[in-house]
Amino acid sequence: MSIGMEFPAYVDAWELHRRALKEGIGITSGQIFSATNQFNNYIRLNYCPIWNTRVDKHLEKLALLIINYQAYNINS
Repeated sequence: MSIGMEFPAYVDAWELHRRALKEGIGITSGQIFSATNQFNNYIRLNYCPIWNTRVDKHLEKLALLIINYQAYNINS
C-alpha cells in the first residue's frame, strides 16, 4: 500500500528522501514517477497494514523531518 503526499513547491523531495534515509526511513521521491521531471515536491510513502510501535516511531521521525525541513526553508 502507498500514500502520495504533495508538499509546498519549495520542498525538494530528493533532499527529503536523503534526510529520511539517514534516519532509517525509506520514502520515494515523486520525480521518479515522471518522465518530464515533474512532482519535485511529492513523495510516496509505502506502508504495510501491520501497525506496530516501530512503524509509529518512524512516522513520528518523518513528521519531524518534514516540519524541520519546512521551518528551515521558510526562515532561510
